[in-house]
Amino acid sequence: MKIMHVIPSLTRGGAERLLLIICKGLADIDANVRVKVLALFDSLELLGQFTAAGIDVECLRLPRRGMIPKLSAVHAAIGRWRPDIVHTHLNHADRYGQSAAFLRGVRIRVMSVHNIERRWRAQEALTRYCGAALAARIVAVSQSVKEECVRRRVAPAAKISVIYNAPAFVGGRTQPRRHPGAALRLVNVGKLDMQKGQRFAIGAMEAIRLRAPGSTLDIYGPDAGGFGSVLRGEITARGLEAVVRLNGPVDTVGEALDRADVFIASSLWEGFHMAVVEAMSHGLPVVATDIAPHREIMAGMPESILVEPGSAAAIADAVIRLSADPLFYERLSAAGMERARFFSQQRMVGEYYALYRSLMEERAAGESRTSGT
Repeated sequence: MKIMHVIPSLTRGGAERLLLIICKGLADIDANVRVKVLALFDSLELLGQFTAAGIDVECLRLPRRGMIPKLSAVHAAIGRWRPDIVHTHLNHADRYGQSAAFLRGVRIRVMSVHNIERRWRAQEALTRYCGAALAARIVAVSQSVKEECVRRRVAPAAKISVIYNAPAFVGGRTQPRRHPGAALRLVNVGKLDMQKGQRFAIGAMEAIRLRAPGSTLDIYGPDAGGFGSVLRGEITARGLEAVVRLNGPVDTVGEALDRADVFIASSLWEGFHMAVVEAMSHGLPVVATDIAPHREIMAGMPESILVEPGSAAAIADAVIRLSADPLFYERLSAAGMERARFFSQQRMVGEYYALYRSLMEERAAGESRTSGT
């Protein structure tokens, strides 16, 4: 079984790290599985990790403009390797990978949907609908993504499989955290973007610094389209420079989580919020906005904190409760660690392997019926 994964780049993003886990895991499950990654553009920060894991990577370094040259290059790359399955990830890969695989006669085409934006530009909508029409199977990273795809008529429910993501790393803790005291070290991890709702986490610090003195907020993540300047302005306008820090991207997220006491998941929308699972695996109680992916992640937990999206006051109240209630803090730490174990790499890779095998079996059965008529 030969599987080609098509992805725009190998930057330090969630989809890229996820792909690394999948490729490494498939080789461990079945030595007969051959995997190749086709990276379209030249952002290749994770290339060394892929090659160190023995994963075959071809970097096309496509120009940013010109649809026909890009489609032609992807079409040629698929033709050279002749995969059984082409699996595309993210917008540009869906646009060119699904079309090129169809034109090359690859019958098993898979498309992952990692996120559902609130509003699509025309080109993004066209890519989503056309890619979904060409794909034999769509993988949604959460049930809420699947439901949104069905609601927007991207694809029927029967065509969509849900495979939950797994964290690139898990905490090494075996015991829940003890309450650290009234002053809490808060952390938020994610790109600096309106979607992530960091401005409301920053706004919450006005009340938190008064009612839980000594508390701080560290935000880690790359700047998306200049939104960092908006957040810096918010910090300055509120006089929070001493208690809120924008630290930029970090390679060792696990260390940042280990230094913290509480994770703030302030997102306004998500596809699947992997940082929440990573935080829970490190024993951090999570203050999360009440959106569908957060409810999915915390399903079955005896206690959790879900607050109104876009409400700095609600975030502040939740943090202050954790500051003042040691037993509640420790119960949340224990419940989160237990729930995080569900989202294992072994489970995720096994589900992808089962999906690929079932699609190969469906193809073989179809070819058998065709040859017998």
